[in-house]
Amino acid sequence: MAAVKQSSTSINGRCYEYAIVTVDRLASEKRVDSGSATAYHYTYTYGLDGNIATRSYLYDSDDVPNDGRHHHALESVSGDGISGAYSYANDPNGNMTGRTDSGGVFTQEFEVENRLFKVTKTVVGDDPVTEFYYDADGNRTLTIYGTGASQIKVYTPFPDFEETVPASGATTQRTSYTLAGQLIAVRVRTGTSPIP
Repeated sequence: MAAVKQSSTSINGRCYEYAIVTVDRLASEKRVDSGSATAYHYTYTYGLDGNIATRSYLYDSDDVPNDGRHHHALESVSGDGISGAYSYANDPNGNMTGRTDSGGVFTQEFEVENRLFKVTKTVVGDDPVTEFYYDADGNRTLTIYGTGASQIKVYTPFPDFEETVPASGATTQRTSYTLAGQLIAVRVRTGTSPIP
């Protein structure tokens, strides 16, 4: 590591200490509240592309330039009050194709237009699949949550209209009314499908 410049500042009784390497990148930061122990202390390292490589967040860890991967694509998160580690997988277009976080383990599939069309949760106990459908203009027109008796279909064929159709139970329609871009009213109707 190159030579380090130290910096310190105090704001509202909190002391912040920073170490900056000569390439003007933050190497570490520490906060100590007045009279108390260290509130936090983070250190940072950087990948060849200049992105932060460590401190809770890790971006494109292989650091191979022009490998088709997007250096902005998040690969893992740890620390910062998170129990365990979260991990993410991305395709060459930068779409998140897999994730493991507090909600479970998910696989996400994208179609040729890079639109999300399926999310599968691999944790037992929840409805494992959510599917998305689009019109020719790329607007999402149907979302299907779950399967079987707990399935819910949400139709959104127009920007201001939504119809929720559960596998069992009443259908709900919501129509939004706007004026000059401001929402002024929402009409909600509930009944059996189709609602007149």
